[in-house]
Amino acid sequence: MTTFAPGWYPDPSAPGQQRYWNGTAWAEATAPLAAPAPIPSPPKPVFVSGLTEGQRLKWKIILWCSLGMAWPWYWWKVRMSRRRIG
Repeated sequence: MTTFAPGWYPDPSAPGQQRYWNGTAWAEATAPLAAPAPIPSPPKPVFVSGLTEGQRLKWKIILWCSLGMAWPWYWWKVRMSRRRIG
């Protein structure tokens, strides 16, 4: 014969309830079943660039300036390559 340790177990005669087993017999005490603990969501990934805010600003300015300087040179180069000589 299998014996169970004393404790609260689901009550088969009352769904949604649990009943206390004292080790030899069921007690009259009942309680509602506890809701299962919610599963925590995984943490969101964090992007770490290794640059400070000031360094990021410096690189944004360098990129903006270099692109600002590049397009007139590119335009001039293309215009000169299409120019007819003669």
